[in-house]
Amino acid sequence: AKRARHHALTSLDDTRTMREMSQYITTLMDTMAPRQSPRALELVDLIQQHGRITKKELMTHHLNWGRGIAFTPYRRTLMAHPHIYDTMGPEPTYQWGD
Repeated sequence: AKRARHHALTSLDDTRTMREMSQYITTLMDTMAPRQSPRALELVDLIQQHGRITKKELMTHHLNWGRGIAFTPYRRTLMAHPHIYDTMGPEPTYQWGD
């Protein structure tokens, strides 16, 4: 039993490996270019037209998207835009600034 416990503690602890893999994925994602699809450009146009708009308003009122649409690639595009920033409130809100 002691040998099995020692093996489990020394050989099966993948915390370090998981942290390394997580860092690798983060680094890889940071080097990827933001998505420049027609829909992403539409999001930029909507934010410019409204000046300030929440993620919920974008998804439900303007795009008719449900929860099944992955928003992260679009958020990366918005945050990479020089005139758009997140107001950092309790609800994701995108602001157009010149």
